[in-house]
This record gives sequence, structure tokens and C-alpha cells, in this order.
Amino acid sequence: MSYACEICERTYHEKFNLDRHIPYCRFLHLSKRDRDNQVETESEPVPEPRMLYRWMQDMALKIEKLEKENAQLRGVARKQQKEDVGTVLRQHCPTQSFAAWISASVLTAIPRYLETVYQKDLLSGMAELISACVSSSTGENLPIRAFVHKPSEFYIYEKAKTDSVGEGSSTSSVTMVWRQIRAEDLNQWFALIESHFQTGFRDHWVIPNMDKMNGNDEAVSQRYVLYYQKILGNGRMTTDTRYQKLRVHLYGLIKQKI
Repeated sequence: MSYACEICERTYHEKFNLDRHIPYCRFLHLSKRDRDNQVETESEPVPEPRMLYRWMQDMALKIEKLEKENAQLRGVARKQQKEDVGTVLRQHCPTQSFAAWISASVLTAIPRYLETVYQKDLLSGMAELISACVSSSTGENLPIRAFVHKPSEFYIYEKAKTDSVGEGSSTSSVTMVWRQIRAEDLNQWFALIESHFQTGFRDHWVIPNMDKMNGNDEAVSQRYVLYYQKILGNGRMTTDTRYQKLRVHLYGLIKQKI
């Protein structure tokens, strides 16, 4: 991927190189009015090296101070956002955990999207499945959340087991909590859904057509090879790329403002 300067159209492989180039390029391509203003200041005497050095030291101190203040402000903002997210999540208590939602709503709906995989690909089938399951769940009861100001961060509602030990006995209670999950955690759920697409293909297509394939029906055998490849996600797209696209798709469906 390359990045092009809108002023001179020069291209760079790295964006930070383009960012360093733009101020200088903008200076080189001043408008006539700006050039006239530049001429007016060129008659001013050039400061001595020692004076220029002191001026640069003063500017460096001011810049360092601004950077520290900016870092502090960003830290305060991140802390405030984290507190706001926690407040919003605690206000919503779905009736089921994310795992239960996957089992009851997502996995059971897979047979309806097998044809999408056959006609298109595994990514399309999974994306349509997720879209339908999210839209059929009311916002308040959806056990997975994401927020506009936190791109690609997901929170799921799950069981948290806490142990309390008394005199001579131990009891356990189950409470429900919201937990932020990593991309790797969400990928495990995508992998589970993929495995059920494979099971669905076996139960809803392979077994019903087994006699035709054993009877050397060439057309059915060719469809089996094609569908099997699509169910496995074989093609130019890697598993990591497919999961990344699904995370982006899911985030776009459920993101909300605080």
C-alpha cells in the first residue's frame, strides 16, 4: 500500500514519511499571497547561532511541556471512558450469557445459511448468520457489546464463579458479569461456528445425498467436492483474514455510543 501527497502527488510506502513530507511540501507550494508575505519577512536580520540555539531550547521546553500535558489529558480521558463503559454495561443485564446465546440462537440457525455458503462462500454464510441473530435479539438482551470510541473492543456477558468458604464447608455461587475479550477469544467462537457449519453440511447435505454419491452420480459428486471446499473455507482467504473480517462486521452491527 502506498500513500500519496495531495499537493505534489509524490508517493511513500510508510504513512509517517508522508506526514513528515507534507509540512515541507506545503511550504514549497505557498500561494502568491503567502509568498509575498514571506518576502516581507526575509529582510529581517538572521539571528546569531547562539541566540538561535537559545530560542530552540526554549521552544523544545515548551513542546516537551505540551506533550506531557497532552499525555496526562489522554490518560484522564481513557480513565473516564473506561468508567463510562463500566457504568453502561452494569445498567444492562441480559437474560442469558454469551455462551448460551451462541448455543440457543446462533448454532441452531446455521442450517438456514448453508445454502449461502454453497452459492457464495463461508464468510458470506457466517456474516449473514451473525447479522440475522443480532437483529433478532433486542438491544437490551444482546449479551455482547461494543462502543464507538473503542474500535474492535468487545464485551461479553458471562458467568463468573466465586467461591466462599465457611467453617468446615465450601459453597459456590454463580454471578453474571461483563468481561472484555481479546480478538483471540472471539476467534474461538468463530471457530466453533465454523465447525457447526461443517456438521450441518454433513447432516443436511452429505447424508441425504449419500445414495446418489455411492451410485456414482457424477453431478452430485461434483457438487459435493465444491460444497465441501466452500464449507472448509478453502480458497484465497486465510482463516485469520476471515475472522478479522467477521470481527469488523460484528463490530459494525453492535457498536453504540455511550
